[in-house]
Amino acid sequence: MLAPYVATGWWTAVVAAAGLLEGWGRADEAITLTRARMEAGHPLALESYARLLARHGRSGEAFTLLQPHIDDSFLATALVDVAADAGRDDDAAALLAARVPDGHRCDSPWCCRGLDPDTAIGLLATLHERHGRIDDAITLLHTRGATCLNNRDH
Repeated sequence: MLAPYVATGWWTAVVAAAGLLEGWGRADEAITLTRARMEAGHPLALESYARLLARHGRSGEAFTLLQPHIDDSFLATALVDVAADAGRDDDAAALLAARVPDGHRCDSPWCCRGLDPDTAIGLLATLHERHGRIDDAITLLHTRGATCLNNRDH
C-alpha cells in the first residue's frame, strides 16, 4: 500500500515503510530504503539512516557518516547517541569540545546558528555522564546561559 508513495520519495511514506520493514525483521531492506533517500539528498534521511544502522550493529559506520555533520545540532545529537556503541565517545567529545569557544555564553537558546556552543555543552555533558564523570558534567552545565530548557533541567 505504501509502495506508490515511497516511489515518489515522500519522506513520511519512506519512514513508515522503513519502520514496518524493521519491525518485520527486514532491517537490510529498511536500511536500503533509507540509504536511497539519503543518497538522493533528503535533509532528514541521514539521521534516520545512521540511527537505523546503529540499531542493527553498524554503529561505527553510522558514526563515520555523522562525523562530518557535527555542526548540525540534530545530527550532532545522533552522533552522541551512536558514539557509545561505536566505542567513539572520546572522538565525539573532542568534536564537541572544539565547538565550545572559551568564554562563550549564550543569552538565549537561539543565539547561535548550527551547533551552538550551548547545545555542544549539553551533548558533551551527556558524554561525561555516560562515563561516570558526573561532577565534570555538572560543572560543564553550569557554564550554560540557562540550565532549564523546554521544561527540562539538565
